[in-house]
Amino acid sequence: MFKNFGNLGQLASLASAVPKLMEKLPEIQEDHKNERVTGSSACEKVEVTLDGVGRMQGIKIDPELAGQEQEAAIIEASNVAAAKAKEMLGAKFKAIADEMGIDIPGIDSLTSLLGNS
Repeated sequence: MFKNFGNLGQLASLASAVPKLMEKLPEIQEDHKNERVTGSSACEKVEVTLDGVGRMQGIKIDPELAGQEQEAAIIEASNVAAAKAKEMLGAKFKAIADEMGIDIPGIDSLTSLLGNS
């Protein structure tokens, strides 16, 4: 009858852990402002550098690239770099959760809560 309640302890642990992780969010963001990630377009003619929280720090564009091809390459490189920045933050969240001794499935996807701050 009560076998479905076996995970209540873990659920309570998760409920108490999330606010602790969110308290650390400003610290994590501040730490990652100094980190850098780079994304390149598939044509390798555009390179975008973002800081660890997703703010653009630099862009290199091959001068031969123009028009819609240039626009598409910039978007692609930006998206690649943004994905790397979110992945880096997700890894930090996971490391903190591991330090706290809790397993939160999908914690590395919490970076979607960050938006573009």
